[in-house]
Amino acid sequence: MKKKKILLNALEKTSLLLALFLISCGGSGGGGGSNKDNDALLPVIGNIEVKSFSELTAKISSSVIISGGSGIDDRGFILDGAKKPCPAPVNPAPGDFQMNFEDLAPNTSHKIKAYATNGTGTVYTKEISFTTLAIKARNGATDVDGNKYDTVHIGKQTWMKQNLAVTHFRDNSLIPLVEDDAAWMKLTVPGVCIYKNNVSYKAVYGCLYNFSAIADSRGIAPIGWHIATPEDWAELYNYLGDWSISGGHIKEAGYSHWLDPNYTADNSSGFTALAAGYRSYFNGEFLGFYEVACWWTSKLYNNAKCYYNSPQIDCTNVLDPKNGLYVRCVKDKK
Repeated sequence: MKKKKILLNALEKTSLLLALFLISCGGSGGGGGSNKDNDALLPVIGNIEVKSFSELTAKISSSVIISGGSGIDDRGFILDGAKKPCPAPVNPAPGDFQMNFEDLAPNTSHKIKAYATNGTGTVYTKEISFTTLAIKARNGATDVDGNKYDTVHIGKQTWMKQNLAVTHFRDNSLIPLVEDDAAWMKLTVPGVCIYKNNVSYKAVYGCLYNFSAIADSRGIAPIGWHIATPEDWAELYNYLGDWSISGGHIKEAGYSHWLDPNYTADNSSGFTALAAGYRSYFNGEFLGFYEVACWWTSKLYNNAKCYYNSPQIDCTNVLDPKNGLYVRCVKDKK
């Protein structure tokens, strides 16, 4: 009887050890470590958020909360499933990440999710949807190409609410469209282009012109209108307070077309300045999108700028005439 009890105790201990061994191996089938162990080594990713969006652009953000068993190798977003991932800058530590998408179609639904990858694997957020804004119909001034512009009365002036988008002079002769970077740098005659050579940008942001197009006697402003002069800009910013604070009153509020913090922007004037960037004379590169709004005046050495991080209208810049800037027009006074 005693021998049977000893044998039974030995069998119980053996069964217990075997059960513990099977559990440590992930179950009765053997194999690698447990799924729970692997899950603990994966990154933990926060919610995805559409920070802002416009007709053609969207700003998307997410965050890595925990990097997992190793540093983050890759992180970013997957837009509309079939497209390739668009990685954000890699940082092995946890933290926020954001991406600006700049070539979307107006009034279009998109699906997007964020992802993060480390040495163990990849995790994804829930997929969310957003729809870009439609381009609104405009009424008011009309240029020689038939483009229409809304207008706004500010003090004793009437301004166009959009940048000029014409590609012909008043006599219907063509303003040369110059897309090539090297050709733009060497240009000594009138030239026009669209930001990033993307025709979709024209309806929202207008066209970029070199100063030769501004100075040409054939004219690019609609009949009854003129390219804003330095005196027009001075009248505008003095009416709104002075140059040091008036930038906030002409910038569109929010972050659809400007970077955070879009300092003091309230668009109380109705001018609706958008941060549409510019084209550099130095290498023909398109720069400053979301950051700065730049306009030629009728005189070379008095262009106007507004920045995302400043309340000013800066009219003190001296720029090379081969730069590509936008144009705002003012209605002729009777």
